[in-house]
Amino acid sequence: MLKRIQITNFALFDQVDIEVERSFVVVTGETGAGKSLFLQSLKFLSGAKKPSTPPPLPELPSEVACTFSRAILGIAAAHIDQAMLASITQDSAENIVIKRSLSPSGKSKVTFAGMPITSAVLKPIMQAVVEINAQHQHLDVLDLKSQTALLDRYGDYPDLLASVSDRYQRWQRLVADQKKWQLSLAELDDIEQLQLIQADLESLNLDDIDFDQLHNKQKRLQGRQTFLHACQTLSSQLDGDQEHAVISQLHQAINTLSEYNTLYPDTQTASQLLDEALTNSREAAAELQHYLDDDYSLDAEQLQTIEKTLSTSYATARKYRIQPEDLKQYYEKVCQQIDTHQHCQTQLASISTELESARQSYQLDASALSEARCRAAQELAACIQSQLPSLNLAHALFHVKISPEQSTPSALGTDLIQFLFTGNPGIPLSPLAQCASGGELARLALLLSSSTPAAHQKVLVFDEADVGVSGKTASLIGQLLAKLSTQHQIICLTHSPQVAACGQQHWHIEKNVNQERTATTLKHLSDAEHIEEVARLLSGMDVTAESLASAEILCHGNPVES
Repeated sequence: MLKRIQITNFALFDQVDIEVERSFVVVTGETGAGKSLFLQSLKFLSGAKKPSTPPPLPELPSEVACTFSRAILGIAAAHIDQAMLASITQDSAENIVIKRSLSPSGKSKVTFAGMPITSAVLKPIMQAVVEINAQHQHLDVLDLKSQTALLDRYGDYPDLLASVSDRYQRWQRLVADQKKWQLSLAELDDIEQLQLIQADLESLNLDDIDFDQLHNKQKRLQGRQTFLHACQTLSSQLDGDQEHAVISQLHQAINTLSEYNTLYPDTQTASQLLDEALTNSREAAAELQHYLDDDYSLDAEQLQTIEKTLSTSYATARKYRIQPEDLKQYYEKVCQQIDTHQHCQTQLASISTELESARQSYQLDASALSEARCRAAQELAACIQSQLPSLNLAHALFHVKISPEQSTPSALGTDLIQFLFTGNPGIPLSPLAQCASGGELARLALLLSSSTPAAHQKVLVFDEADVGVSGKTASLIGQLLAKLSTQHQIICLTHSPQVAACGQQHWHIEKNVNQERTATTLKHLSDAEHIEEVARLLSGMDVTAESLASAEILCHGNPVES
């Protein structure tokens, strides 16, 4: 799938343009020569941040490009725009180039088959195509989550995993909703107490109570006798029997002035005013008499009712420590809380039914997943066990243990998955973290990687997959990588001559330092150069006839027997 790698002005690389001719490529070089920078270039193309090492020419852009066969379109189809995919598909170009550049200002640009795409689109495509196994990444196999992921990849039941995850997420959403409504309910006052308050307030008929009107009416009723006495006094003053009653005085005044109206016409105006005053006084006297003649027999009863209403209302207000004027608002608040109580209870009842159904659905799928895992565990254990002798682990045992973990369900199911191992006879199986050495872990990680089926061919990059091993075991690891290269493309960075000897194509990284700057090169080695580099790895810097002979045997001689 991967055909070519081009690196321009990136980190310490001036220009790299190298063809990927075989499916198993080994990369060697002195410590510090730049192998890690080569990995950084691939990570950069996969969407990682720019390297901390400045480029050789900071004023120019940095660029990394990989050329793939058109098979990559099937993988990229799920991630790129369909219109773009259709346009690329119509193009008859044999290869697809993915390129990422970084300008001196730090602006990143990504293209797929010459068309711009975003980094968000780039990452999933490259992650599906290029898998970079960093140095010591084999230690990840110690993590129980990684062991679960490895078993699930081997078992190849993505639909069942997705169903378990979806049902778990739905179950947990319902659990979260239930907690939310329970918290809302807990924040409310006790429902029985609220209902008692509601009944207490409803007995007051608050809709019929206007405290301002009641107080005014109370004052009127309480001052009725004083008012009537004042009316009686005013009535007597206006039209009483006494000599100085207002109406009598006005009569006398009108009569006196009328005698002069003819002689003094100007007095007619005053006479008219006196007539009007007399009329108004008579009307006022009649109105006062109306007040006095009215029926006030119910005053005492009305006053008693009003005072009882006010007394009850004030007592209720004191009971709930509020002002009487706030009773109606307090009643509405209580009713609102009762309504909220009922709503919460309704929601909780509905969620409770859904929750049980969701839990049962999850448990059903989780049980099916457990059964599938048990089958896959037996097959994986048998597969790994059969290959252990080929990696100089003839007496080792490998087992996949699956324990039910009903108390801690998750999106991955209800299983606790552990890889058990022992490298020596007579020693019981134990979890990997308790018994496997670094070299054993490296070999097991490679076995697991090579045994796990993939949906499509990938480019697997290994950074010192042979860490912790040497000699015969390293040769066996090299042979395992060669076997894995029949399924995937392998690029392995190594210091091991045994692993390097198994490579079908050999690249060498070299760092050159002069007074002005440091530059790193990556070049393809010929067959003779390949043997010479293996000899150097065997003996050090001084290549001897003996090391060359040994290298020749490693590269082209009989394979190491297990």
